[in-house]
Amino acid sequence: MITKFISSYIIVLFAILLVSSISYTKAQEGEWSTPIPITDSLTNNSNPVMIRITHRDFVFYEKQTSENSYSIFMRNITEMSEAIEVLNQENVSFRNPQIIKFSGYPNDPDTLFYLVFESDLTTNGIFNIYYSKYSQDGNFSAPESLEIGYTSCQDLKIMGRNLVWERGGNIETTYLDGNSSNYYFHPIMTIDEGGCSNPCISESEIIYLKEINDENNIYRSTWNYPLGEWHESIGFFDGINSSLSILTLDITEEVVFLWESLENGIWKPYAYDVMGEEIESLELFSETKTTPDAVLFDVIIKKKKKDIWFNYFAYTFNDNENSDIFVNNLWSGYQYCFNISQSSAIDSKPRLFYLPSDYLYTTYLTFQSERNNKQQLFMSKVSFWLGENELANHNNSLTISPNPITHQTQITTTLSSAENLKIEIYSSTGVLIETHPLKNTQTTIWTPSKDLKNGVYIINLKSDLESIRKKVILQR
Repeated sequence: MITKFISSYIIVLFAILLVSSISYTKAQEGEWSTPIPITDSLTNNSNPVMIRITHRDFVFYEKQTSENSYSIFMRNITEMSEAIEVLNQENVSFRNPQIIKFSGYPNDPDTLFYLVFESDLTTNGIFNIYYSKYSQDGNFSAPESLEIGYTSCQDLKIMGRNLVWERGGNIETTYLDGNSSNYYFHPIMTIDEGGCSNPCISESEIIYLKEINDENNIYRSTWNYPLGEWHESIGFFDGINSSLSILTLDITEEVVFLWESLENGIWKPYAYDVMGEEIESLELFSETKTTPDAVLFDVIIKKKKKDIWFNYFAYTFNDNENSDIFVNNLWSGYQYCFNISQSSAIDSKPRLFYLPSDYLYTTYLTFQSERNNKQQLFMSKVSFWLGENELANHNNSLTISPNPITHQTQITTTLSSAENLKIEIYSSTGVLIETHPLKNTQTTIWTPSKDLKNGVYIINLKSDLESIRKKVILQR
């Protein structure tokens, strides 16, 4: 699964770091740009979030504009235009912007996305959850409140249209439902009460920290589809933990949660694969927090016998009094890991965003850097463009039946080029499991090994010039 692959990578990466610093390295399909500031260095800036709308990329972030005021700013980073102050009011804090995005323009309703945030707009010092709608005319609606109550909310997180936050030690959630004529939030549900913090959410999972007997534990609740409610929470990881984050795998539509645990004075990252229900250490050890983040996505292309899967892992590594941001392409091999910030400042809190649009695929890395005793946001990106001549032939086909697989499945295919034809079986995270050469046949039978666990796998039919890839589910 994902953690086994990352673990082997991190062991090698950590050994390299102990020997020498890693210099800037060119990636296979593009290179990370030199980090540039996206905010000023005279104020504190934090909590960036990115979105792609109408072929342009935007970043939202919070900025401290006075001693008692925080504003939310928006900046077009495709054209690097001036930042626009979206929400501001003296002695009011607008913080932690999050995005609920609707599908592609222009076939959507007038609202392109919801900007959701925390604010003490109506009661000083008591934070509620608010949202503002962004329309095709480029305007935001007036903030509306979820009317939660008179206890402060914090740690708002969003995945898809699911929202989760912590209020007074309780974990609460809601969901944006409806259609273009009537969008509405479901009644707020309480997942757990007392001693809870730092929640994260996916389409069907919520995990969070829960303090029991002075020790933090990770708890988990799953969505009960038939009943339309959340299951009772259960604990599944003990220890002193922090830095919960979430990443989704576009290749399998799975979910992986990422966190750190402080154990005997050492910070260790862990990953939890929801589909496989596995927890594994990433084998990266640090005396200070690494605040890891990751994105994983799959792009099917045809380019001289090469399929490229892009997956990035970023973290903070401390060296004496400074700290730098390191990033790597997990699928490209160990030689593509490098120090991306290379500054003499204290850099922290890396965040990765994957923004696809048509044939342009871009991954952004943002991080905070301490400048003038303030937190300034920096950005780097790597992207590539696929022209139509590089896409897989749409006349090709790959049929897998049955799917899900209980014992064996029949694979039937057509490829316009049949030289060196073979079938490759990958795990959901790109580990090659089996290879089967094909000779003058368009049909083969795959019988999964008894050692393979239930979960999602990738069938990759490949020739010298092109390939087709599909997901299968093993469910014995």
